[in-house]
Amino acid sequence: MIKAIFFDLHKVVTHGDFNDIYKRFADRVNISAEIVSNFHRENLEGLLTGTVTSKDMLEAFDLDDKITVEKMLDIWTEEITKLMYADAEILSLLSKLKGAYKIGALTNLTEQRYGADIEMGLYEHFDFSVLSFKEGLKKPDPNFFLKALEQAGCASEEAVFIDDQAKNTNAAKEMGFKSIQYENIDILMKKLDALGVEV
Repeated sequence: MIKAIFFDLHKVVTHGDFNDIYKRFADRVNISAEIVSNFHRENLEGLLTGTVTSKDMLEAFDLDDKITVEKMLDIWTEEITKLMYADAEILSLLSKLKGAYKIGALTNLTEQRYGADIEMGLYEHFDFSVLSFKEGLKKPDPNFFLKALEQAGCASEEAVFIDDQAKNTNAAKEMGFKSIQYENIDILMKKLDALGVEV
């Protein structure tokens, strides 16, 4: 019996081009977009697990004597919310599932992205969230999935995990989760139905 359903966020619930976001942020703080994209590429692991902080980012951009961390995060939030959007059909699905199942966001996330998600009211659609930069862990680490199971109060066999990346769905499947690689809403609905999930 399914008791919990966990959703990845980016490319499942939300969509947007980070290259455009990097460029808009760079324009706002008057630095090269290449500096921003290179920093993210080189430090993505640390940003996702919280070991590379916003203060580190500010120093790397040589902006620490020009703006505060808080101001930089405000700019990120403003630019991400202009270009990132939540999928209305997925939000509708979440509202139908919530109450019947424990619904969790289980996602690899940076602090910069988190502020925008809050601004969008994204976490209001979930019962709880497990976020990599807060936990110091990220998918596909099994311990990250275990934290979600603890929050939901169920076994892996009682949970469905939905993600756009095969490496993450495969890792969840190895732990006993019912695992779905996200393609589009129609295929997702069919796969949930096949698992006995009532929408």
